[in-house]
Amino acid sequence: MVPCPATGLHGSAPLVERERVVAMHNRLHSTREEARGIEWGRLDLRLCPESGLAYNAEFDPALVSYDASYDSTVPSAASEAYCHDLIRFLSQHFELKPGGIVIEAGCGKGEFLKMLTNALPGVRGLGMDPSCPAESDDGQVHLIPDYFRSDLVPPGAALVVCRHVMDQMTDPLAFLREVARLAEQSPGCGVFIEVRELDAMLATGSFWDICYENHCYFTEGSLGHLLNMAGFEVTASGRGLGGQYLWLGGRLGPKPTLMSPEGISALTTQVAEYGQREKTTITQVREGLSKLRAEGRSVLVWGAATKGVNYITNVDPDATLIDLAADINPRRHGSFVAGSGHEVIPPEQIPARAGHAPAIVIMNPAYTSEIAQSCRELGLEPLFFDASLNPLAAA
Repeated sequence: MVPCPATGLHGSAPLVERERVVAMHNRLHSTREEARGIEWGRLDLRLCPESGLAYNAEFDPALVSYDASYDSTVPSAASEAYCHDLIRFLSQHFELKPGGIVIEAGCGKGEFLKMLTNALPGVRGLGMDPSCPAESDDGQVHLIPDYFRSDLVPPGAALVVCRHVMDQMTDPLAFLREVARLAEQSPGCGVFIEVRELDAMLATGSFWDICYENHCYFTEGSLGHLLNMAGFEVTASGRGLGGQYLWLGGRLGPKPTLMSPEGISALTTQVAEYGQREKTTITQVREGLSKLRAEGRSVLVWGAATKGVNYITNVDPDATLIDLAADINPRRHGSFVAGSGHEVIPPEQIPARAGHAPAIVIMNPAYTSEIAQSCRELGLEPLFFDASLNPLAAA
């Protein structure tokens, strides 16, 4: 039983429990047998009484590792448009100028840094991620296959960005303090953190967003609390991609943003109420999928990254309700979903593999418009549903 990764305190009683969860959602598996033979973990979500941070008290870092076989990339026109908006905000709020260096911790393959440096001529990018296949430098973006280290950053640091990675850290406070050390040596250097928002997960009942890879779950209050513990004051906050993402920007400073005991108590109640509903929600989804199958429709899940893998393994671990998963990331084509062994196909194969009128579960409704357009181009006439099986109108 691990304590809160920020304060070292032991949290509340268990609020959300799952006995068997996939440990690595975004590792690519080339055979069904390999996908079904993965390691499993246990989920025991608790809340820290001091910071308000939600975390998995059964998290075992030995089950989670990042290398070249890991790919969480989600290519999308909607996501790309959001990233361009985000880059404009970062440029203005942090006054990014030619010669400045933007460091991204957990940069993946460097896609966001490449967009940023293309949009902001003269700004350089430095990305660190153990899943980078090899060190590379094209003159604009330097990628290093390693975890974030301040000693790897040359003079000129203007901003440290960390998007959807701090949720996965075993010690997020140590990371923020390492960023603070860099900021102390680089006057004016800011920090920008983006995570999935716990409040949104609880409000929508999105069990597919609560997974083993993510050790921590943040609200605006708990994320601000950690930034303050590391020596930062919050200078900006916002939501992204339809309210799914939470982000905070900050600089070194004394302004407190600590969570109140009343706020932590209210959040504990909110998480506990979600935990009481979760099994019923999953059962209702299974029943809905069964009805779609009984109508003679093929059932596909569109999106085979974290959301899709977590969804499939919770509602259909034995591969009896969902036929296939579809994804536009070429690296996932021909791979198999961790835990369940569902095959992942490119959208172009849907007509041949699932017919022209399948039921398609869209894991991220923010992408509904572009998915619907792809289906029209393929001559499909599907029914679209969100992950709770509410019908979605094709935009």
